[in-house]
Order: sequence, then structure tokens, then C-alpha cells
Amino acid sequence: MKKFIAAAAGLALAGAMATTAMAEVNFGGDARGRAITKQDYITDGSQSFLDSRVRLKVNAKSKGGATASARIRMADGMWDNGANTGSASADKNIWVDYAFINVPVGPVAVSMGRQIASFSKWFAWDGRKDRLKFVYKNAGTTVALFYDKNGEITDPATTAGTLDGSFTTSGSTTTLGGTTLATDPSNDQTADNDKNGYGIVVVQKVGDWTVKGIAVYGQDETPADNNSIVGSLHVAGKAGPVGIQVEISAKDKDAAEDTEIGGYVLAKTSFGAATVGAIAGFTSDGFDADNDFGTHMIGNGNNSPITIAPQIGAAGDTVFGVLHAAYKVSDALTMDAFFTYATIDNVADLIELSAGAVYKISDGAALTVAGGAVIPSDEGGLGGEDDTRFGAYTKLEVKY
Repeated sequence: MKKFIAAAAGLALAGAMATTAMAEVNFGGDARGRAITKQDYITDGSQSFLDSRVRLKVNAKSKGGATASARIRMADGMWDNGANTGSASADKNIWVDYAFINVPVGPVAVSMGRQIASFSKWFAWDGRKDRLKFVYKNAGTTVALFYDKNGEITDPATTAGTLDGSFTTSGSTTTLGGTTLATDPSNDQTADNDKNGYGIVVVQKVGDWTVKGIAVYGQDETPADNNSIVGSLHVAGKAGPVGIQVEISAKDKDAAEDTEIGGYVLAKTSFGAATVGAIAGFTSDGFDADNDFGTHMIGNGNNSPITIAPQIGAAGDTVFGVLHAAYKVSDALTMDAFFTYATIDNVADLIELSAGAVYKISDGAALTVAGGAVIPSDEGGLGGEDDTRFGAYTKLEVKY
């Protein structure tokens, strides 16, 4: 009997090992350390600090093609003996950035979980959504339908938390922005004050050109009742040797008097190792671009620690123009430079002069150095100050 049990256990273990062997599990990620310095970003003062992080990605694929993906972020924040830990809990500073599954069902892929939400660096890029998504693809067309859960309150009389910074609970009464949501904890219907998103993305390839559009209806069931419709149309391709991108975006919200609109045109071309380009764009009536769009010092707040305006348009209606040049000095070294002029309503006119260099130390390791100056107009300046802002940073990055 004991031999039979041992044999059964051995067979079970072998089966488990075989099942695992049929799946693919891959690990990867990236890590960085940065040194940052800023001059006159605050009144008559300078700031210098260091930050670092490590990120681990896990991708698993079953024999049938279903996948699971997740990323873990660790020690992501400014150095301060653990006191400044960014988005993580102060005690452990480790959290899940995204985690979702993707299952092919015939010609459609179904994904669920905390997902990466990207459309364009101008409209929305590298966001995170609790999302259910259906994607259909063929040779030239992609169609995605998705549902986002942006806020969930099923029983606010017994739920503690925050929603838009004004969700409070006291005894059996819950209020949002001073408005009572529910006083009867047994009545879930009166407590269902959620925020949902319903969207579609269509991508169509036509020769060397790609046209894609997105439209999202935002359903707001809270007392704010601020429903919205947002969308963007992005076109990219080549006209001879010139690469072109054009995008126009709009956001219509019940709580806003005017529809927010923004857009840009980009053109670039290459001459051997050199690439030159220009961008012209605008934002109006409250539209703000994603914080992945911009240069070293204007916009691009998600990537550049020396930016003056983390999101183009966030400080007011903006008109901007950019000249950009990049040069590949060698297989290991690439350099770039920006000249930017931006006019921000009720704030200032800004001139940016900045440059950067990326040096490949080895496979998977690179050193980045960037810096520059932003000169505000004399009238108003930035925060009432017309001093030139200087910023620079060094980044050591590893990808694995």
C-alpha cells in the first residue's frame, strides 16, 4: 500500500512538472538610479536629490495561448531614508503596477484585470485601468471594445475610502462632496454610486499610413453627475522621406461649459545619422495632454524629472512649437537637442533650450545625461518669478 501511495505521488509530481513544462514563464524588467538638480524652480533656491527603483515583469503563457502578465515595483521613490516612497506603502514600498490575463477566444482576445491603457503619447499613454477588453485583429484592422471600472461604491455606509478626495463615512451616513449618498446600509441600490467607462478603439492600416481613433463614454453615477465623452483621432505615415503625425483630441464633460480641444502636427526626416523634426500644437478650454508628451523641460512629466510644466495645457490654454534634432554619433552614443517656444494663457511665454545624450555602456545598460534652461517672459513669469530655470539629471538604467 505504501509503495502504491509513493508511486501515485510520483506520478502526480511528474504530471505537475510536465504541465509546468508546457507553459512559458518569462521574467524581465528594468531598474534605474537618478541624480537630479534644479535651480530656481522654487523662489531663489536650488534643489538636488536622488531617486531609484527596481521593476520586475512576469509574463506567463499557457500551451493554448492564454497569457498572464504582471509588473511589481520596488523601492520607487526619492532617497530619504525610506520616508519618501512615492506610490507605495511607507513600510514596504512594493506594489503591483499591473496584473491581467489575456485569453484568445476564436478570432477575439479577451483580457481582464489591471491593464496598461495606451492610445497615443498626446492623448493617453501608459495609464492603468481596471478593464475588461475584447480585441479583434486581421491583416489591416484592429477593433477593441472595453469597459473600465473607474470607481466602485456598493455599500458606502460601511465602506471606508476615498473617491475624488471627498468620500467620507461617519456612522451610517456617507457623503461625497457634502452630498449624502445613502443612510440605509442594507439598500445597495441607493449606494451604487460608481464611475464607469465604455470605449472603442479602431486602428486601420492603409499602405504606409496608420489611422486610429478612440471614443470613450464616461458614466458618472455619483452626485457630481459629470458624464463625459472623450476621443482622439491619430494619423501617422510617410510622405516621401518625411514622417508625419497628426492628432486632434476632444473632451466634452457635463460640468464644463466648453468642449476641451487639443492637437498637434509633427514632421521629421533623416539625413544619414542625423534626424531633424518640428512640432506645432495647441490646447484650449482646459484640455491637457498626457504627461508622456513633451520635451526635456516642457511636458513629459512622466519621464523627465526636470520638466517645468509636467502636462502641456494643464496650466492654461497653450500654443507651442518645437524644433528637434538628434544625431547618432556611434552605435553606443546618441545625442539630441530641443528648442521650444510655448505661450500659456495667464502664465507666461516660455523658451526652452535643452539637450541630452544616451550612452550604451553594455547590452541592457545605458547612461543618460540631460539638461537645459527655460526662460520665462518678463510679464508674470512662472509663479510671479521671471528667473531662468536650470535643470539637469543623470540616469543610470538597466533593462533585463
